[in-house]
Amino acid sequence: SLTMTVGANQSPIISSLVANPASLLLGASTTVTCVATDPDGDVVRYSWTASEGSISGVGNRVTWIAPNKGGNFNVTVVVSDGKGGETRGNLMIPVSAATKTVTLRIVREESGTVDSDGDKDNSRYLAGDDDKNVGYCAFWSYDIWSLQGANVSDAKLKFTLKSVAGDPFSQTTGLKGLRFWAVKYGDKLPKFQFTGTKLERGGVIQMQPPTIIDVTPEIAQLAKAAATRFQVEALFMLHTNGNNVAEFIEWTDVELEVTYSGK
Repeated sequence: SLTMTVGANQSPIISSLVANPASLLLGASTTVTCVATDPDGDVVRYSWTASEGSISGVGNRVTWIAPNKGGNFNVTVVVSDGKGGETRGNLMIPVSAATKTVTLRIVREESGTVDSDGDKDNSRYLAGDDDKNVGYCAFWSYDIWSLQGANVSDAKLKFTLKSVAGDPFSQTTGLKGLRFWAVKYGDKLPKFQFTGTKLERGGVIQMQPPTIIDVTPEIAQLAKAAATRFQVEALFMLHTNGNNVAEFIEWTDVELEVTYSGK
């Protein structure tokens, strides 16, 4: 007599599930490949689904086309052996919008220096005081209309230093540090010591000449609100210390660099 033993059916085993490329821009496509075997030697079949986007192709290699929005999306494969055994695999694919970085220049006629005597100068960018104890503050204005509706991920002011006279940053003998303010004054330079809102990230008192100031929260908010201008003021904590010594900082230029994604 013959005795035949029949083992229980075993489910397929997925050894690899990968996407190439592994991350995508909006609406782009990737090839998703699943490598699976069946312990019993059965022929395996692949069934694909996605949380969003679309899938084309059959078998163990398909193409997934991302939706036109950012986020993390799941592509799922079910591998079956036709005898009731199946194994599920899941792959998360991040999708993001393309980013662009632009450099915005100063609106010259709306930028410049205002002093404590009431004089205004659109040709210089200076903060501090002079040897006659006249105080100075600097203003810069930028046309940000092109950013309306953009998703701003980074924004910074980049300073080109011209000169520093004396030691205006000194807490003891100087003007006790420099602070930057987000202001709104229109198309003409305002009065001396016109202050607005302290910058959320870049509003700390600067104790040395700044090279970069982070203005991401301000630009992101203005872009969402479809604002036309971003304006900022540089003002020392003391407009003068009365020592009849010129102590100031002057800049040649200040650029606004913004990185953003789709509008």
